[in-house]
Amino acid sequence: MPLSLEDQFAIQRLMNRYAYAIDVDCTEEEFVDLFTEDAQMLSPYSGVHEGVEGVKLFRSKFVPRRGKLQIRHVITNFLIDGDGDTAHLKAYFLEFKTQLDVPANTERKTEFFFGGSYDCDIRRVGGKWKMKRRTVHIDHLS
Repeated sequence: MPLSLEDQFAIQRLMNRYAYAIDVDCTEEEFVDLFTEDAQMLSPYSGVHEGVEGVKLFRSKFVPRRGKLQIRHVITNFLIDGDGDTAHLKAYFLEFKTQLDVPANTERKTEFFFGGSYDCDIRRVGGKWKMKRRTVHIDHLS
């Protein structure tokens, strides 16, 4: 059975939750809950992270930058196909950065950081859509 509009919306919401979790804040438990237990995160920027411990390690790399740098992921152009409890998602992303630890009376500047696309396998687990595989393609890297 093809995915319902409700399922497609839930998958888009999963990706939005991911963006807010990595950019703004979330607990380790909330971040891990976005992924299946056997998740794979593949990126030329951050490397390969697998399973629950890999997802935790990935998150831990980004927590120290908070307060110094604000990253904003903008995810768009969702293409979602699937059947039953599995789905495949492709989407574009743009990433912006704002330096937060600037001298007093200095204007903060937001700059384009980089862009690319996500290619993800999504699975429904216990009634919730979660990322099984998240592959990042960055435009300026071959």
